[in-house]
Amino acid sequence: KKSIHILVKITYLLILTITVLFSVYAGHSYFTYEFAIDEAKKTTLLRSQAQANNIMQDLDRHIYSKMLELQSLTEIKQIQLSVIESNQKFDGSDLVELESPLDITQSDRTELKNIFENKISARLKEFILSDTNQYNLNVVKELFVTNQYGAVIALTTGTTDHIQADEEWWQITKNKQSFVGKMEYDENYEDYVIPFAFPILDESSNYIGTIRITVSYHVLLEDFLNDADVLNEARKSVILVDNEGQAIYKNGEIFPPNSKIEYFSRFTTDNDSFEIGYPDIVFVSYATSIGYRDFSGFDWVVVIEQDSSVVEGFETLERNFLISTLIGIISATALGIILSR
Repeated sequence: KKSIHILVKITYLLILTITVLFSVYAGHSYFTYEFAIDEAKKTTLLRSQAQANNIMQDLDRHIYSKMLELQSLTEIKQIQLSVIESNQKFDGSDLVELESPLDITQSDRTELKNIFENKISARLKEFILSDTNQYNLNVVKELFVTNQYGAVIALTTGTTDHIQADEEWWQITKNKQSFVGKMEYDENYEDYVIPFAFPILDESSNYIGTIRITVSYHVLLEDFLNDADVLNEARKSVILVDNEGQAIYKNGEIFPPNSKIEYFSRFTTDNDSFEIGYPDIVFVSYATSIGYRDFSGFDWVVVIEQDSSVVEGFETLERNFLISTLIGIISATALGIILSR
């Protein structure tokens, strides 16, 4: 009996030892997997955050370079001379101190067209044609030039009022500042467009006129759309958001309906990452526009969403290991009980 009693004790001791070993190993493995999962999440978020930063910087840089290209039209000598000639024609009339829309007769308009339009419209049309060939579509929706009194002296495409002096954007350029409008849908052109306006200055940096250009969103978002397509292949969703939380681009659509970003209030820094959703977790990384050089940016935000499938492999391994460990503990306990009888 004494030997049997000792054998039972040894058996229970073995069971206890095996259980403790399994438990310690299971605990160690659990925390190892948890650490690995946490690191995988951090790596995923940081990588997406870096990608969002790069896309936003590329977008700001691309917009800036496009603005320089558009603004370069104001430096064309032929345009400057035609604007100066127009200003001289109006000099001495009631238009000098104009504060309300001009009242110009049809004969005046015809004369202005004959004198100025043929001189500078050809050069502007060359610019339009080059952009059309580059993008394989008509991206310049409106392009016209005014003199220093707000009278339109050249119109190459689009439709506009003959007088622009009462427009806010024109007043901005009159103060020798550039104007950049918001991207909106224009029913006249059946496209999302962004208007730009730049002051035309003479050699002494005096304001002499304005050039206004309205372009399709394709001009500014070309590189962004390419970047978004690349990340979509990596099972990441790229979203472009305005400063009010409205999606400009999402799921391949421009200004999709009902696309207010529900977590927009969490964008409190220039860039960051976080998780949303339960139990279906989504990783969110974002970067806000900080502009490029003297371009202050549009206050847009690039957002990258990615589902949690990137860490599902670790979670599956962790779950299977814990189940196997539990089965091992139960099996060892049952075997020990059987052998002790």
